[in-house]
Amino acid sequence: MGFFNVYAMRYSWVADHFAYQAVAVFVVCAVCGASSRVVLWGRAPRRAAAGLTVAALAVLATQTYRQSRSFHDEETLWRDTLERSPDCFMCHTNYGHWLMTKGRDAEAVAHLEKSLSLKPDNVPTLLNLARIEEQGGLFDAASGRLRAALRYDAADTTALINLGTVSTKAGRLGEAVASYEEALRIGSPGDYLAHNGLGVALMRRGNAAEAVEHFREALRLKPDYAYAAANLETALTALNGPGAAATRPPAK
Repeated sequence: MGFFNVYAMRYSWVADHFAYQAVAVFVVCAVCGASSRVVLWGRAPRRAAAGLTVAALAVLATQTYRQSRSFHDEETLWRDTLERSPDCFMCHTNYGHWLMTKGRDAEAVAHLEKSLSLKPDNVPTLLNLARIEEQGGLFDAASGRLRAALRYDAADTTALINLGTVSTKAGRLGEAVASYEEALRIGSPGDYLAHNGLGVALMRRGNAAEAVEHFREALRLKPDYAYAAANLETALTALNGPGAAATRPPAK
């Protein structure tokens, strides 16, 4: 009923289901009280009461059907939630991310920007916007988003790894190496990504030998990581010449 703050209230303060249990108790009491009085009346009043009950059930069934259309699909539900709670920053973030997965980046940006205006320290929103800008080749803008995310959470390894990737693409290899190394210092389940990214940055700086060790470590952490395997082949070929990759020694 809203007397206690629960997680769902991050989405909305007016979720319909908050009232379901309380309303059920009230309805049971009201119906039982009314029926105990109606049985004392004559046949005609009882028939009238039955008719009103059927009409009430028809109205409720119609309203239930109308409400159920909000659950037709994920997009419909997000739109309905935002219509009822337009200042829900998390709804804008999640709907924006859903739009990203569908390739609708322009629509996604509008919702992500709205989320950011409601909660400027929303790191997931900054990461999503940076991803869109990176894919569009806007590396400086993406770097700005990621640095903003790190100002709010300096230990966010996802932001650090993504910043390393963007810096590599922008040719700022020193910054990329620093970002990856910081991510590895902190440690996370994404360490295999950091090792692979660091290997790429080192390769571009001409340090193939060190890059090989990072690609091997990425594969040790995630043996089926195809990007690291391909990068290792390239690094070994650059280090030892053609044919070296095919006869490389096993990773330590």
